[in-house]
Amino acid sequence: MFLEVPKGMYFKNAKNKIRDEQYFGFQTVLMPYQRRIRDYNVGFKKRGLYIIHSASLQVGDILGLSTKDVSFNMNRSIIVLPRKLNFEEILLPYGSTMGNISVKRFILDDPTMIIGLREYTGFEPQKHIHWPTSLRLNKLMVKNFDYTTDSTVMVVVNVESYKPFYYSIDYRRIEACISVTRDICEKFHDNNIPYGIAVNSQITSTNVEVIHYGLTEYHKYNVLKMLGMADYNISMPFEDYLEYLMPICSNYSSFVLILPKVFKEYVQNIEKLSKQINKLTIITASKENLELLSKDNIETFIIGGDFN
Repeated sequence: MFLEVPKGMYFKNAKNKIRDEQYFGFQTVLMPYQRRIRDYNVGFKKRGLYIIHSASLQVGDILGLSTKDVSFNMNRSIIVLPRKLNFEEILLPYGSTMGNISVKRFILDDPTMIIGLREYTGFEPQKHIHWPTSLRLNKLMVKNFDYTTDSTVMVVVNVESYKPFYYSIDYRRIEACISVTRDICEKFHDNNIPYGIAVNSQITSTNVEVIHYGLTEYHKYNVLKMLGMADYNISMPFEDYLEYLMPICSNYSSFVLILPKVFKEYVQNIEKLSKQINKLTIITASKENLELLSKDNIETFIIGGDFN
């Protein structure tokens, strides 16, 4: 039997090697009414969608006097998910951003839910200073708010890494963004924060992919499936993609943009988006052009590593 193997897929510890890295073959002998099941461990070199299209079977008698070839379509799909990068460990604050990094950082404080006090760092609004306690302790203390349970977050992933997009592809930065996205989405799910996702990638035959907010296991499955299937071909330039997403801003309290790089062409629509939602967070793998963004309602983080 010969099994057509998609590029990037390999068999672990198999005696029968892949021929020309295209077909995996094995031989066996079966007696009448006998069935044999073989299990193989397979691996994949990278994230993505893999399709096993067909297989060929050659059957014959024990003496080899008579043989027959049979080919059949399989069309079995395998989606390899991106590896996870713990964003709480690798994200670096840009500018004056301070404090612990968690998914709750990406949503709004609830000013009606005070859960305690903490020391003033110099970056909190003065209206949050608790003056009676500050006078008693002889140091500035600010109110520590809980996070609102009504927050909904849209995570937007950009796979455009050059201008024009067809000039080149920065695979490492794109994969870092997708890996960080997986970790963020799973932690939104674990913290019961409704989230959606949008990716400007040509996923299968659909040009624009958007999954609106949810919290079910099926929702999480679809989000991870999208991240696994996303390729490097963009559905549209990211500045146009932001314009495409503007009508759904009213459905979300926060947006998280995850992108390899902020190009100058993005700035206008990023600023426009920040004025239509309560909170905007940008996570990028490059420091370039971040100084062009206003600090009003925009919090920025950089993916750590040797990208810059």
